[in-house]
Amino acid sequence: MKDFFVMFFSQLCSYLLITINMRAIAHSNYAWTAGSDLTFAGFNYWLIKRIAKSESTLAWIGYTLGGVTGSMLGIFLSKSLG
Repeated sequence: MKDFFVMFFSQLCSYLLITINMRAIAHSNYAWTAGSDLTFAGFNYWLIKRIAKSESTLAWIGYTLGGVTGSMLGIFLSKSLG
């Protein structure tokens, strides 16, 4: 179950960052674009290393559901901030 939550929150963060990044690019906001790109790249590197070590089915379910949740949260937060 731990693998599920780690992957869920990892993907939630990744997709949240991607969504914020897309909105920053669309609004030509250089600072937000650079910051979200930098954060996503570092976080994604850590996540790839973590995925390579996991064999849990629950981890993959968490990975998938976290992506959807992250996108929805990213839209909500980026609309609220922008």
